[in-house]
Amino acid sequence: MTQAQTPIYVINLPQSTARKSAISSQLNDIGADFEIFPAVDGRTDELPSWPRYDEEKAIQTKCWPLNAGQLGCFYSHVRLWRCCVESGRPLIVIEDDALIHKDAFQRFLEQCHQIPERFGCVRLFTHRRRQFRLLATEQIAGLALNLYNKGHITTTGYYLQPSAAEVLLSHADNFFLPVDLYLDRFWQHGVLPYGVQTACLSPDPALASDIGARAHSAESQWRKQRTSWLGKIRRERFRFNELFRRKLWWLQNRDHLKRMQAPEITKNHAVHNT
Repeated sequence: MTQAQTPIYVINLPQSTARKSAISSQLNDIGADFEIFPAVDGRTDELPSWPRYDEEKAIQTKCWPLNAGQLGCFYSHVRLWRCCVESGRPLIVIEDDALIHKDAFQRFLEQCHQIPERFGCVRLFTHRRRQFRLLATEQIAGLALNLYNKGHITTTGYYLQPSAAEVLLSHADNFFLPVDLYLDRFWQHGVLPYGVQTACLSPDPALASDIGARAHSAESQWRKQRTSWLGKIRRERFRFNELFRRKLWWLQNRDHLKRMQAPEITKNHAVHNT
């Protein structure tokens, strides 16, 4: 009996027809079934009442509120997390600015149904942080899955289990960070930062996400110049607190993670700089 393909959802703003065409062409080229999922446009759509957005906390911790694109991006992913829970099946979420790595993505699609539930969320792209630590690698049906000490940044694409989606939803109320940084806060929600060793996709450098772009934008640069000294102190205090909570979580859960890990996991404590 042929195993049903894991559902693929592509987040796309309805007016972004060129992006829709580009990502559709790539997925059609590998014969993958997928569905275009209409993104929430934070600039024009009425935003959902849940989860609630805590603008005051966003300003206190990061100096500025989330912009309309970031809000739309968060709510778009939340809707897919709900779909995952309601269907009771894992799914793959891809943003429309992704470049598909054909062979690696096909291999992942063929084997991902064998991924155990404890791998709640697996990023499908290369780690994006400048510094991170690879803690362990486990082979699952020919797929090498890595566990990192930090989240990847960005939400270009990921494989999501229903149990992890439910956990993410349960902690989403009163959010104040962009969705990628929320996903990275595993010490808050417990969904660990797993990723594929061989990238299945990557962000297209020519296409910044038009759903929730923030980095290196003119707005971002303007905000940096306008940030007060008090705001910078608050931001650094928040950054230090995040670092402390992440390190404390690993110290407190080290033995628990060892019990979760299979014997064939290999350890690698090298620091990567990218």
